Amino acid sequence: MRIRRQEIENVYRLYRIESATGVREASRSTAVSKATADEVTISNQARLIQELKRRIAALPEVREEKVAELRAAIQQGTYKVSSQEIADKMLGRTLADRLK
Repeated sequence: MRIRRQEIENVYRLYRIESATGVREASRSTAVSKATADEVTISNQARLIQELKRRIAALPEVREEKVAELRAAIQQGTYKVSSQEIADKMLGRTLADRLK
Protein backbone atom coordinates (compact mmCIF):
# COMPACT_ATOMS: atom_id res chain seq x y z
CA MET A 1 0.00 0.00 0.00
CA ARG A 2 1.32 3.38 -0.93
CA ILE A 3 0.47 6.39 1.23
CA ARG A 4 0.58 9.67 -0.61
CA ARG A 5 1.24 13.09 0.86
CA GLN A 6 -2.31 14.26 0.06
CA GLU A 7 -3.79 11.37 2.05
CA ILE A 8 -1.62 12.21 5.05
CA GLU A 9 -2.69 15.84 4.86
CA ASN A 10 -6.37 14.82 4.69
CA VAL A 11 -6.04 12.63 7.78
CA TYR A 12 -4.18 15.38 9.62
CA ARG A 13 -6.84 17.95 8.68
CA LEU A 14 -9.64 15.65 9.93
CA TYR A 15 -7.74 14.99 13.12
CA ARG A 16 -7.37 18.73 13.77
CA ILE A 17 -11.09 19.32 13.14
CA GLU A 18 -12.10 16.48 15.47
CA SER A 19 -9.65 17.59 18.13
CA ALA A 20 -10.95 21.16 17.98
CA THR A 21 -14.62 20.17 18.25
CA GLY A 22 -14.08 17.22 20.55
CA VAL A 23 -16.85 15.34 18.75
CA ARG A 24 -16.73 12.62 16.13
CA GLU A 25 -19.48 12.53 13.59
CA ALA A 26 -21.51 9.33 13.64
CA SER A 27 -21.57 9.16 9.87
CA ARG A 28 -17.79 9.15 9.71
CA SER A 29 -17.46 6.22 12.11
CA THR A 30 -20.20 4.37 10.20
CA ALA A 31 -18.35 4.92 6.93
CA VAL A 32 -15.22 3.41 8.43
CA SER A 33 -17.09 0.31 9.57
CA LYS A 34 -18.61 -0.18 6.10
CA ALA A 35 -15.18 -0.07 4.43
CA THR A 36 -14.17 -3.19 2.55
CA ALA A 37 -12.00 -5.67 4.38
CA ASP A 38 -8.40 -6.32 3.40
CA GLU A 39 -7.78 -9.52 1.51
CA VAL A 40 -4.67 -11.67 1.32
CA THR A 41 -3.98 -14.12 -1.47
CA ILE A 42 -1.25 -16.72 -1.06
CA SER A 43 0.40 -17.97 -4.23
CA ASN A 44 0.87 -21.65 -5.01
CA GLN A 45 4.61 -21.23 -4.51
CA ALA A 46 4.05 -19.75 -1.04
CA ARG A 47 1.74 -22.65 -0.18
CA LEU A 48 4.38 -25.11 -1.33
CA ILE A 49 7.00 -23.38 0.81
CA GLN A 50 4.67 -23.51 3.82
CA GLU A 51 4.09 -27.23 3.27
CA LEU A 52 7.82 -27.91 2.94
CA LYS A 53 8.54 -25.95 6.12
CA ARG A 54 5.88 -27.97 7.93
CA ARG A 55 7.41 -31.25 6.71
CA ILE A 56 10.94 -30.17 7.66
CA ALA A 57 9.76 -29.13 11.12
CA ALA A 58 8.25 -32.60 11.56
CA LEU A 59 11.58 -34.32 10.84
CA PRO A 60 13.64 -35.42 13.84
CA GLU A 61 16.67 -33.28 14.60
CA VAL A 62 18.87 -36.35 15.07
CA ARG A 63 18.91 -39.24 12.62
CA GLU A 64 19.00 -42.05 15.16
CA GLU A 65 19.75 -44.74 12.55
CA LYS A 66 22.80 -42.86 11.29
CA VAL A 67 24.05 -42.26 14.83
CA ALA A 68 23.64 -45.96 15.65
CA GLU A 69 25.58 -46.96 12.52
CA LEU A 70 28.43 -44.58 13.29
CA ARG A 71 28.53 -45.60 16.96
CA ALA A 72 28.75 -49.27 16.00
CA ALA A 73 31.50 -48.60 13.42
CA ILE A 74 33.53 -46.61 15.97
CA GLN A 75 33.16 -49.33 18.65
CA GLN A 76 34.18 -52.03 16.15
CA GLY A 77 37.11 -49.96 14.93
CA THR A 78 35.85 -49.98 11.34
CA TYR A 79 35.05 -46.29 11.10
CA LYS A 80 37.41 -44.75 8.57
CA VAL A 81 37.47 -41.07 7.68
CA SER A 82 39.06 -39.76 4.50
CA SER A 83 41.24 -36.71 5.10
CA GLN A 84 40.30 -35.56 1.59
CA GLU A 85 36.59 -35.68 2.45
CA ILE A 86 37.19 -33.70 5.66
CA ALA A 87 39.14 -31.04 3.76
CA ASP A 88 36.45 -30.83 1.06
CA LYS A 89 33.69 -30.38 3.65
CA MET A 90 35.68 -27.75 5.57
CA LEU A 91 36.34 -25.74 2.40
CA GLY A 92 32.76 -26.11 1.23
CA ARG A 93 31.44 -24.87 4.57
CA THR A 94 33.85 -21.92 4.56
CA LEU A 95 32.75 -20.90 1.09
CA ALA A 96 29.08 -21.27 1.98
CA ASP A 97 29.55 -19.12 5.09
CA ARG A 98 31.18 -16.37 3.04
CA LEU A 99 28.29 -16.31 0.58
CA LYS A 100 25.76 -15.57 3.32
